[in-house]
Amino acid sequence: MKGRCSTCKNWSISEGWEPYKYHRACKCKLFLNENDFRDEEPSSETVLIEDDYDSRAEVYSGADFGCIHHDPLPEGETK
Repeated sequence: MKGRCSTCKNWSISEGWEPYKYHRACKCKLFLNENDFRDEEPSSETVLIEDDYDSRAEVYSGADFGCIHHDPLPEGETK
């Protein structure tokens, strides 16, 4: 499926985290928490995520979730 997480470079297993059966971490640089934009205003293409911890927030999505910021895997590569 083109444009889905399962075919995106940013969708992967997060280090130190055992994924659910269908979910992986989205490492897209457009998903920000408040620590990522202290010095500049985020663009209109970003998603802002608040978290209760002092670490980078992550977004976990299912393989069939679609995103307009899809960054396709190289031809022939699968996840």
